[in-house]
Amino acid sequence: MTKKKLLILLGSVSLALMLALPLVGACAAPTSTPTPSPTPTAAEVEYIVRWSSGSAPTAVQNVVWKDINPILYEKTNGRMRVEVYPSNQLGNEQAAFAMLSEGTLEMMSLTGSKVSMGVLWASLFDYPFLFDSYDSYNKKMYDYILAQLDEDLHVEANVRATGFFPWGPHSIMMARDAKPILSIEDLQGLKIRVQAPGVYLEAFKAYGAKPVVISWSELLTAMEQGVIDGYTTAISQSAVAQGLAEVTGPSTLSSHSFNGNINLASAVWLDSLPSDLRESLLESVDIASKLIAGRNFDDQQEVYRVWEELGATIYPMSDAERDKFKARLAPVYEFVVKEYGQEAVDRMGISPP
Repeated sequence: MTKKKLLILLGSVSLALMLALPLVGACAAPTSTPTPSPTPTAAEVEYIVRWSSGSAPTAVQNVVWKDINPILYEKTNGRMRVEVYPSNQLGNEQAAFAMLSEGTLEMMSLTGSKVSMGVLWASLFDYPFLFDSYDSYNKKMYDYILAQLDEDLHVEANVRATGFFPWGPHSIMMARDAKPILSIEDLQGLKIRVQAPGVYLEAFKAYGAKPVVISWSELLTAMEQGVIDGYTTAISQSAVAQGLAEVTGPSTLSSHSFNGNINLASAVWLDSLPSDLRESLLESVDIASKLIAGRNFDDQQEVYRVWEELGATIYPMSDAERDKFKARLAPVYEFVVKEYGQEAVDRMGISPP
């Protein structure tokens, strides 16, 4: 199956799957598919919601945000429209978050740990083996993490956390001519891309690798130029859309981390909306988040198949080898307690190794 066919497949998930996933907060799920409506142009609406994204235009989240406009049209009587700006068109993630905080950008989403731009303890999303499944991720997020994150972001950065969507477990990917990482010994001395300094970097240092911080938008170029030996992320539709499968060889299902994005809104802008529009927007964002999560979960095996058809090879990792990674976490635990405090570490459910 080609990458193009995969993108078409991932766009066809059913409403039944969407409705099977829980909503954020008290928003109610729709009971039927909204009747398709003409999507209003920018000149025809009162409120334009600019959504900033660092992912490629064909990444599932960017496609869904665009496709949500007919639903938003119905809910707001044509008064509101989402405009997606992929590939950091409005500036890099740091710049976009600053705009969000200032009220000059409406919405965006960030990988959990990158929300540390607003609240430092969000870096703990990168703690290894914190979540071990979609269920584990969803339960912890709904039970306590999302509400605390929203509260702290509002106070510290003038930003609201409006929801989330999981991507899935992380793998360790290597260049085409490299050998697979089947044990912690295979990782020693290798230059591995990590998404941010802090927890993830400390973890890969503890594993014996040489972690290098490289942004998502620069990762493909870094692999093409041989700047790094490998990288770690979820094998997802977003990674396929980014072109990473074409430069990747061995891909080990290490499940050392579990990836997800947090939806963010400018508090200044959100509070300025009429209450009915604010409620309709948040309901639409919930629907979009469920669609993205549903596609990521439902199509995981299909993504794995396409990943290999595009040239990569997927390897499992045994539980015994995974336990060796966990056994190296003592210095990482000490680091997070020192950097973020025992209260934040306990709140995230992180235990000493």
